[in-house]
Amino acid sequence: MRTILAATDGSGAADRAVDFAAALAKTCQASLVLVNVMAIESHMAFDAGFKAMLESERITVGEFLANESRMLLATAKPRAERIHGGAVETAARVGEAADTLIALASEYDNPLIVVGRRGHGRLVGLLLGSVSQKLVTHAPCPVLVVP
Repeated sequence: MRTILAATDGSGAADRAVDFAAALAKTCQASLVLVNVMAIESHMAFDAGFKAMLESERITVGEFLANESRMLLATAKPRAERIHGGAVETAARVGEAADTLIALASEYDNPLIVVGRRGHGRLVGLLLGSVSQKLVTHAPCPVLVVP
């Protein structure tokens, strides 16, 4: 294992997964990539009033979600770097969480995906129980699910 992909949505379960992944990456001398995936369906979750407010600020829903993702990763990264003891990469993506993580894993040689068992839910769009289940079933690499 050369690269560990740690998925996060800012939930407690995701924080535990990131911490575990950082410690494991340190032990294995592997690189660590923190990943946040904003679900496609989260674009549909905003009501018309919220979308109108974003438009009045000249911000698209996609830009809003990308900014939320960057902020979430910026919060997780320093903690992961302290535990890992080295540089940590980040990757923000939009899509269906499990499929996006599987596609990202294919970009690395011999990766491990680390996820929490449950996350925030559809609005944030990552680490639902169904996501971890889908990863365990379909990922072409090892998947570690942290309770």
